[in-house]
Amino acid sequence: MKEMNLLIKELIANNIPFEIWPFIVMGKPTFQICFPSKENCLVDAVSHEGSYGGPQGLIEVLGSVNNDYPNDDVVGWLTAKEAINYFIIK
Repeated sequence: MKEMNLLIKELIANNIPFEIWPFIVMGKPTFQICFPSKENCLVDAVSHEGSYGGPQGLIEVLGSVNNDYPNDDVVGWLTAKEAINYFIIK
């Protein structure tokens, strides 16, 4: 969860709105970060046993609002510094 916590700090530092939603994967609690909200989730990030890079503590992102990082599928194995780029509007 270290990278997810760093991503939350990056989102706050960049004044990017988001919501955190808890859920259970393989019997373990985890959470999803949604931009800008769960009801209108344009970009989401997760890190859990079933996500790309999750077992290594890395982040999987779905969606993007950044034209430099187009994404209509999941992108995994990201650090927080890499994942934040999908949340920054360009």
